Amino acid sequence: MLQIGNTIRHPQILIPSTLAAVIVGPLSTLVFRMENNYMGAGMGTSGLVGQITTYATMSGSMSPVLLIVYMVLLHFLIPALISLICYELMYRKGWIKAGYLTLPEI
Repeated sequence: MLQIGNTIRHPQILIPSTLAAVIVGPLSTLVFRMENNYMGAGMGTSGLVGQITTYATMSGSMSPVLLIVYMVLLHFLIPALISLICYELMYRKGWIKAGYLTLPEI
């Protein structure tokens, strides 16, 4: 919610995170068969609700260590890497400039 003003002024700042979701969502569900329940669906990393409910939902279907590895990769590392690469490409092309995510002074 803190970024609403910046997002309205510069909507292109949504592209890196949206692209990461577009890639990782199908990868998680179709390739890695990740599941969640109604409480965690769509929660993402908000208070780690998505991760806790994913673990609770899938803990009986695979090794806990493998499940944690999948969660770290698919919930944190791969989306961060995709977002960073996309941001860097957009920054180099001048589509995103330094300061677009700066919060206003209070």
